[in-house]
Amino acid sequence: MNGPRHLTPGAPVGDAECWFRTIVNREHVDKKGMLVIQAFKGRAFAITQIAGFAHELSGQLVSQVGDLKRIDAEDNARVISVQEKWKAQHGKLPSWSQYMGVACASAAELRPHMGPNIRSDVYFTPITGSDEAHSDFVVSAAETELDKVRAELVKRLRVVAPSDVVTRLANCGK
Repeated sequence: MNGPRHLTPGAPVGDAECWFRTIVNREHVDKKGMLVIQAFKGRAFAITQIAGFAHELSGQLVSQVGDLKRIDAEDNARVISVQEKWKAQHGKLPSWSQYMGVACASAAELRPHMGPNIRSDVYFTPITGSDEAHSDFVVSAAETELDKVRAELVKRLRVVAPSDVVTRLANCGK
């Protein structure tokens, strides 16, 4: 893998960019290794500040990560963080918390409309000092239309198991 590509912060990314999101809940992947709609419920979608869009789903761009081996270490650290927060709030470890790999697709695969009049795109939105590879999948969907988007995402995103992240994510999960 070569070094990070130059992208403009706050702008859409090229079609070939691979967007991915870490899966830290064993209940978000079914027995066949496919995502379930629950993976995008709760606080997964946030209100976005990107003009022309209503909601965003945080992720990262493969081209900006650098060494893909870092993903495994960072994702395992993310699981530990989730577990510690849950334990602090609930007094016990969550049974559902487990690093399940990543869900990924190219920007070109995520751009087609998610439903009638629901536009979507992938923007490069680095967070200086903490997540230089950060990006957002954005949609113009209203809150009442997010289930349509969730249903499309489970079809479009590929799940890459933890043992395959380094090899398969280089090819966007293919």
